[in-house]
Amino acid sequence: MNFLRGIIIVLFAMVSSFHSYSKNGNSANESLWKHYFIPSVGIELITFRDLATSPLFYDGVGLAGSIAWQWEHPKNETKFALYATSSTTTSRTPLSTFFQTSTSSSFLSGSVYVHSLFTLPSLSNEKRTVQLGGAMANTWNIRSNPSLFNNGFGMESFANLFLSGKGIYDISRKHSVVQDFVLFTRTLQPAKRNLSFQLNIGLLNLNYRPGYAYNADVALDGSNTDPLAFLLDGHVWKINGYRLGTQLDYTKYIPNGNGHRWSYIWDIAQAPGRFEPFEMVTHRIQYTLLIQTK
Repeated sequence: MNFLRGIIIVLFAMVSSFHSYSKNGNSANESLWKHYFIPSVGIELITFRDLATSPLFYDGVGLAGSIAWQWEHPKNETKFALYATSSTTTSRTPLSTFFQTSTSSSFLSGSVYVHSLFTLPSLSNEKRTVQLGGAMANTWNIRSNPSLFNNGFGMESFANLFLSGKGIYDISRKHSVVQDFVLFTRTLQPAKRNLSFQLNIGLLNLNYRPGYAYNADVALDGSNTDPLAFLLDGHVWKINGYRLGTQLDYTKYIPNGNGHRWSYIWDIAQAPGRFEPFEMVTHRIQYTLLIQTK
C-alpha cells in the first residue's frame, strides 16, 4: 500500500510541476492556454470474469458518466478525470430445462485518471499534432452476485502507470461551402474540428486482489469488527498483469470556444493477483461537452 501511495504522490508531483513550469516559464504566452471543464455521459458494454469464483464470462450494458478538467497549450496537455459506471451483467451459460443456469451480477466501477502529454515538434505540423507523455489510472470495481453465496461479493482495484501517445488531425472547414440540393441550397459555415486517437500502454501494473478463496477468515466480534477490513480480508497488492486502452475522438468547436465531442473508448485489463486472475474489457460510446473556463 505504501508503494502505491508513493507512486501516486510522485506522479501527481510530476504533473503539477510540469504544468506549473510550462505556465510560469512562458508568462508572455499565457493567452495560449485553454482551460476546459469536461462533463460526459455514455453507454458502456462490459465483459468480465473472475476465475477465483467462476470461469463464466459476464456481459452487460451500463450507464457511464465522468467529469474532467483539461489544460491545453501548443506545447503540452494535462487532464484530470473522474469516471463512474453502473451496470447489471448476465452470465454466458447454456440453457437448461432441469435447473436455472444463468446468473446476474451487479457491477459498479469508479476511476481516477490523469495524463500529461507533450507535443513533439519534429512530428507535428499545421494539420497534425503528435504528443507523447505519461498517464496514471486507478480503477475500483465492486461486484455482487448472490448466486455465489459466501463468495457473492467481489472487489478489486487496478493501479496503472502508462506510456501514452496521442495524435490529433485537424479537419477544420476553413471556408464557407454551399451545397446545392436542386430544391434548396445549404451553406456550411467555417468550423473548427479535429480527429484524435490516444493509446495508453501499461508499463507498471498493480492490482489489489484476494487470495485463493473469497471467504473471509477473520473473527466476527460484533461492533469491534471493521466491516471494510472484513470485506477486504486477504486482499494484497501485486505487480503483474497488463492494461491497455485507446480513445478515438471527433471534436467540433463553436465560435465562443466551447465544443462537443463524440468518443469511442476501449479498455482491457488482466490482473492475476496471487492465484486466480480477473479479466475485464469495456467498450464505451461517450458524448462530451467542452466548456471553456478561461
